Amino acid sequence: MTIGVAAAIFASSAIPIFAAKPATQACFGNDISGYAQNGETDNSSFFEFESGAGWGGFISGVATSPGADGNLGVGGEINAHQAGAIPDTVISNSCN
Repeated sequence: MTIGVAAAIFASSAIPIFAAKPATQACFGNDISGYAQNGETDNSSFFEFESGAGWGGFISGVATSPGADGNLGVGGEINAHQAGAIPDTVISNSCN
């Protein structure tokens, strides 16, 4: 009986937890592949670079600058890209 009362009290005090929207599957890999093979040549995008070494230079710059989350490195940028938070006016993003 005590276990039943404890379970009822616990269940009635449960607070719903909300999770963020999951990242769109495969969009980031598709974009990265496209950047490496084709570069970012859209004149309306903030960043513009050539394929190959141009892509490498872009990543090097991102790795040494504060990102979307305020930290150095590409981790915050990857998360923001997958979440669709990076608009196409910054860099083409099929996740948004």
